Amino acid sequence: MTEAWFKERHKIPIVSKRFSAVAKLAIKTLQDLLDNNVGKVVYKDYIRAIHNYINPFFGAYNIDSIDCL
Repeated sequence: MTEAWFKERHKIPIVSKRFSAVAKLAIKTLQDLLDNNVGKVVYKDYIRAIHNYINPFFGAYNIDSIDCL
């Protein structure tokens, strides 16, 4: 209970999501922008990179456990 209170007070998400769920949302957002002719052409490359390389590597990790160190 104390940990949930601490996280809420410091604006840290109480529930962590998997990277694959966040990647799926990012791909959907980029594709929606492309479909509405608002996105940039490079978004197609971003979608491909997320789908082919980034998501297979990080997909099973919780988003809050990914660290640059």
